[in-house]
Amino acid sequence: MNTAVELRLSLQRVIDDIAYTAKDLREVLTLERAALLDGDTEQLDTCTSPKLELMYQLENLEQERLHLGQILGPRTLKQDPDDGPENNSSDPTNQHWTEVLDILKDCEQLNQDNGALVQARMQYLSMALEALGQTQSATTYDMHGKTQRPNRPHPLASV
Repeated sequence: MNTAVELRLSLQRVIDDIAYTAKDLREVLTLERAALLDGDTEQLDTCTSPKLELMYQLENLEQERLHLGQILGPRTLKQDPDDGPENNSSDPTNQHWTEVLDILKDCEQLNQDNGALVQARMQYLSMALEALGQTQSATTYDMHGKTQRPNRPHPLASV
């Protein structure tokens, strides 16, 4: 088997892996959305770790895809005209990559929607705390979604 064919097969496998990982991510984001809408903190916590893992996997697979693309040259996702009589037909790799991009766009939209839900919930809680006379201190989140806030005692009431 020639090297170019092996590289194209490797590229196809990487694209397949990206597709499977993106589908898994879409499922996790859908579960995350349901948890956000239901206020299910346990389910939300359950979604965090797989979501991060899938994102890391996608980043690694994309690096691998780009590396193979550099080796194969600028026509990576196009059929080589020297491949024979099938060069008039569409390249299945191109079609599959287009499908993968659609799945990734779905994931991006779901993630943005989930982020908007989180932001709306935080604004609601902030307004509720203000209405109760509490001021919300600056809260930061680390990459795992854990809060980091200064531990200052707040008086809940005064007599």
